[in-house]
Amino acid sequence: MIAQQRHTPFVVPPGLLAACELATRGIVPATRAQARLSIAPARPQHYLLARRRNGNVAWCGFFRTRAQSERFVKALTSGELSLHPALWDLPTPSWAPGIGGDVAYEFSTTVTATGAGSTTASAGTYKADLEAWGAGGSGGSTVSNGVACGAGAGGYAGSFGIAVTGGSAIYWSVGVGGTGVTGGPTNGNAGGSSWINAGSNSSPGSSSTGAAASGGSGGQAGFNAHAGTAGSGTVGSIGYTGGSGGGAVGGAAGGGGGGAGSGGNGTTGVSGSGTTNGGGGAGGSPDGGSGSAGITGTTAAGTQPGGGSGAALGTGSNHSGNGGNGMARYTFYISPVVWTNLAMLGM
Repeated sequence: MIAQQRHTPFVVPPGLLAACELATRGIVPATRAQARLSIAPARPQHYLLARRRNGNVAWCGFFRTRAQSERFVKALTSGELSLHPALWDLPTPSWAPGIGGDVAYEFSTTVTATGAGSTTASAGTYKADLEAWGAGGSGGSTVSNGVACGAGAGGYAGSFGIAVTGGSAIYWSVGVGGTGVTGGPTNGNAGGSSWINAGSNSSPGSSSTGAAASGGSGGQAGFNAHAGTAGSGTVGSIGYTGGSGGGAVGGAAGGGGGGAGSGGNGTTGVSGSGTTNGGGGAGGSPDGGSGSAGITGTTAAGTQPGGGSGAALGTGSNHSGNGGNGMARYTFYISPVVWTNLAMLGM
């Protein structure tokens, strides 16, 4: 936890300021995850963001439970927060009075979703950010004929500031990574597409209601084999592309492509050549899944979200790994935004 000086002018450390700015959709869309803490992906993440009237972020804090955040906000709006230092440490990093007044505090909850499902927006919700990652494909496999190529990775799409009210339904469907293949020559399988929608239980047709991203295709195997192609963001206000799979020449295995991140494209898997197999591509910043390397034997699975698996070579026991599954994520913003002044802070 980043310690703050108490009862002194508050200065945001450069690293924290960068994280807060990345956590703010209005400043750097789609890179909020760089400011997240390492907790279970399925656990809701509760944030309180303090922004000055000029748009600059003064502070942002993470709460482990909604109850903690509500206790903190109640003390803030009643003017009692500065009188109870024990409450300052409820968020991470800690709050400090030196943040000052004339600051807007906005609460949000972020949840990562898998599979297919739905939820209802929390009471008081007035807007939402919806994001989707496509799944990665699986690499090809061959015993002795030709080459085997890596799989393509899944894409990313995000739509932000969608008008949503408390009680509204949010639906999602998350693509499954392509199933790995054995022996061969056998072509790999494609990863599934993912979507999330505030309008209906179907893939959105517009960024005004949701986001959708396609999965990567499987890598081929045998003579004249081709690498898997990458998925991309298909519906959203912003989108990024996964990395294509690595090709192969001379009896080698190509690596899987890296999955797209919420802030950048994934990279292409490394091509294999001769007796050297190719490595996996890196996931896009900050949260794309990495591709796995091509290997003689059994390859590892691509990393979630969206990493493609590398190809496999061998004498019959070879097996390419599964592609990384896709992912969906929603963030609910709770109204009203609380504007503070020094009197409200008890200063």
